Amino acid sequence: MLFRVALLQVAVALWTVAPRVSTTHCDEIPYRRLVPPNHETGGRGNFKGERNPDSPHAAQTFAGMSFEYKFSYKVRGGVFYARVDELHYRSYVDESRSWWAKPCDDPSLLRHEQGHFDITELRVRELNQLKSKSLRRLKVRGLSADAVEDTLHRKLTNHMHRENEALIRGEQARYDAETQHGGDRAQQQRWDEDLSQRLRKPR
Repeated sequence: MLFRVALLQVAVALWTVAPRVSTTHCDEIPYRRLVPPNHETGGRGNFKGERNPDSPHAAQTFAGMSFEYKFSYKVRGGVFYARVDELHYRSYVDESRSWWAKPCDDPSLLRHEQGHFDITELRVRELNQLKSKSLRRLKVRGLSADAVEDTLHRKLTNHMHRENEALIRGEQARYDAETQHGGDRAQQQRWDEDLSQRLRKPR
């Protein structure tokens, strides 16, 4: 009995906490109110990318999701077992892929672009509320610490990509369709009010 207890104590002690992992890049800004270009001073605001010449639109906001996590692992019988201890999703806009086509003083264009960022932020908040369920499923094993980290990272990245793709094809597409990319002022106003109300809800 004493021998079995000693083995259990050693197994618990073998959990090793790995460094925090983040998928955020230098051109990605966290959630905020977007700044339009200032065509008098030449400032580009948060829209520093080159315009897509095939796009019929006046601007594009490249909004997406990133995540940060911490994991730990232990070794038993030569096998590495890993678990996610912390997980946090973030919304961002990639300035290098967001663009503003030409001088435009119409504030409704900025409101429309901000709406894309708002929709992404709202989904990220939902994911952060649901992450406890995700954490319970994120346990992997492999033959090395690098192998289990790669597997965890791949699983989290695939999940985030699925969520982002569903958002683009879902609410983001509906937002553009109903507002006619900001051209329908009445629908844009309705969306502005709805998004503002949802963003004010406690997290």
